[in-house]
Amino acid sequence: SSCRISSNCRVLRFCSNCNSISALAMSLHVCFIEDKIEEGGTQIWVGEAARVFLGKGHEVTILTPSQGFNAKDSKGIEHEKFHLVTYDYEKDGEDPNQAIWTEALRPCDVAVATIVYPRIYDREKKQDNSTGFHVIPFAAKCISEAGLKTVLCPKTGTFVDWFNPAWYKPEGINSRCITITAFTKKSIVEEFKIPDEHVQVLYQGTDIKRFTSTPEKKAEGLKRYAAPEGSWPVFVHIGTYDQRKNQDIILQAVEIVRKEYPKMFLHLVGKGETEEAMKKMAEDMDLQSHVCFQPFTKEPNYVFEAADAVLLASSVEGLPNVLLEGFAMEKVCVSTIVGGTPEIVVEGETGFLCQPRDVEGLAEAMKKLCAAGPEECIKMGKAGREYILGKMDKATQFDAYLSFFESIKQ
Repeated sequence: SSCRISSNCRVLRFCSNCNSISALAMSLHVCFIEDKIEEGGTQIWVGEAARVFLGKGHEVTILTPSQGFNAKDSKGIEHEKFHLVTYDYEKDGEDPNQAIWTEALRPCDVAVATIVYPRIYDREKKQDNSTGFHVIPFAAKCISEAGLKTVLCPKTGTFVDWFNPAWYKPEGINSRCITITAFTKKSIVEEFKIPDEHVQVLYQGTDIKRFTSTPEKKAEGLKRYAAPEGSWPVFVHIGTYDQRKNQDIILQAVEIVRKEYPKMFLHLVGKGETEEAMKKMAEDMDLQSHVCFQPFTKEPNYVFEAADAVLLASSVEGLPNVLLEGFAMEKVCVSTIVGGTPEIVVEGETGFLCQPRDVEGLAEAMKKLCAAGPEECIKMGKAGREYILGKMDKATQFDAYLSFFESIKQ
């Protein structure tokens, strides 16, 4: 059934200076601009945020390519205050896309746009930020030329040193940048000379309720993701198969670790362009008794139920959902030092860290976990959950986003 906004609908006013919060009877119109075709953690978050905001009485527009994940996902949202606006991804910044974007943005108080790689990079793998379509300047152009009141919020979790500083603070319009890690904010402020007050850290959080272990779910997880009898520790890696996730480094590290800890085991869960190459690599290295390739799943909680530890070897990340979910499930983590991972993976307390693309370093971190033993790993996993409970619960973080939007709307 449709929800109507009543006079009792309340949101919170957010003050970033004094951290005060006050209640207001107010409705917002939030636009999410998601200029991506693929499905990923950010795209899933956008769909979740839209549904939560609608449930709280706000109006939501999703502006996204007709060919992409968010367009397909949004078709399942039936709500009188929801608007799905699509455009042709292949036409970039040409008309009629500018007209489509402008009219979608016109009634919105705030537009949140994920800072993605420029199209020229996606298509030709060239690191060149001076050519090709990019979502932020195009959105800014639409707002500026039409004289819209919409506040543009470029949002990012990662820091890429060759990105254009104007993507974080576009000229000629009202804007505020959102980062989902403190590390990313620090990098943007220091490297791009963006004013500190322009950038707001808002963690996305994870679904603590969903990612809470139960005996029944654990039994099901162990059934779905069985490891050889006597295996310990059982590592899990959940992620897209691509060069950023470094599954090749993981396999090389496993080859080293298994010699000292022959009972270790790894589930690699996901799908992607390098999957077949990784399977062949594992076969060539004779790792079949220590590595199992598992298909992509929309129920990762069962993967964590079957695990002793979570593994992340990425070269580029913001604050990875897989680590937040793993900690919520009380799993110790091994992670590369990338993006905001050191904000939650505390060496020797909640997990172990290493540098990206370092086979020996990753193997050493995995061996540290193995050497710690089952009891210590359980203790570290519990510490991880306690660490994220306060500021990483998605339920409260959605309210934080709404509070921030209310504080900046014109």
